[in-house]
Amino acid sequence: NTEKLQSFESILSFDYPDHMTFDSYVTTDENYYTCEILRTVAFIPRIWKAISPVFIHAPTGQGKTHLLAATMNATTRKALLINTLDLETEYQHAKSAGRERELRNWMISHNMILIDDIQFACGNRGLEKFIISVMNRMPRESHGIVVSSDVEPSMLTGLDPSLFSRLMSGITIKLEIVNRKGRKEILEQFFNYTGMNLSDDVVDYLADTFTTNVRQLKAAARMVLARVLGTGKAMTVESSKAMLGFMTERISQEAAPLRRDNIMPPIEIDESEYIVVEVEEEPSRKQTGSGKAPFVIEPVKPVSASPRSEERRVGKE
Repeated sequence: NTEKLQSFESILSFDYPDHMTFDSYVTTDENYYTCEILRTVAFIPRIWKAISPVFIHAPTGQGKTHLLAATMNATTRKALLINTLDLETEYQHAKSAGRERELRNWMISHNMILIDDIQFACGNRGLEKFIISVMNRMPRESHGIVVSSDVEPSMLTGLDPSLFSRLMSGITIKLEIVNRKGRKEILEQFFNYTGMNLSDDVVDYLADTFTTNVRQLKAAARMVLARVLGTGKAMTVESSKAMLGFMTERISQEAAPLRRDNIMPPIEIDESEYIVVEVEEEPSRKQTGSGKAPFVIEPVKPVSASPRSEERRVGKE
């Protein structure tokens, strides 16, 4: 039995890079709330009972996988981060070999399960029922579930209603697109790490051009870096435009208006019902490098709008 469980471990779980932490994720006003929810899930397991499962959605390339990996890397509990496509493949193998129960038992042996790209499960009834079975056997008092999707819940029309209901039984959060300041910080972080200094004009051009997809932004930065290293010449805005023309053309095509007939409004959590407060708990937790105390999201009565700093101050009092 040990060998069978180890086979699942070797196939489905692997360590994400250590640099995928909360500290290395650029936090702006737009994504602050999502980051703090996941930081809470990582550091304060007792909060799982109140908010799990956590459903995060955002268009591709916004850093959802990074945040899930940061959560797994930060928690002191046994955690599993798995992509839905990988789970689908292994589920089919387990089903063919009559090992579905073993796969399920191995998954629920973890205290936290983080499932990336749940939208790929739509239409695969066998996999959907399997995920339902896993969730049914994970007590909310001691287990946590975090799920990410490239589309908002209202667009998961092909998902099994029972699975959809379970995923929506916790909280749903939209990861917002990083603003211009955040994009520039991402670029500066990347180039500083490589030891390269680009002109402010080139950095501004990249930040102003690749506005909706952080993955594309980083890809463009890597191409600029490769050109500098290959030629030994500094890049200008003009040379950057010429080199990245194929990417900007694709972005223009993707930006064409898309019809969204018969789409329900997205299901969102009302952030006014929650307040962020600092707590001192689990001093032996794994550090992310910031040295900051963990955060807890506690349900409270709606409060009048006020600056975030004031909310923290009131929360501590």
